[in-house]
Amino acid sequence: MNKKVLKDYTTVIGFISAICLSIAGIVSAANDSQYWVPFIVVAFILLLVSVRRADRLFREG
Repeated sequence: MNKKVLKDYTTVIGFISAICLSIAGIVSAANDSQYWVPFIVVAFILLLVSVRRADRLFREG
């Protein structure tokens, strides 16, 4: 990643949020809660959007 991608707060917040939601989903699954699936699905969607944004920023140069 280049400096432009790392300076973009939306992309960085998206990556951090996806990691936090994934951790919350794993903890929820370990505690036998049925709410782990939405955590993982939302984290995956958020990660997909963040990667697409980072790719667009990287290609713009």
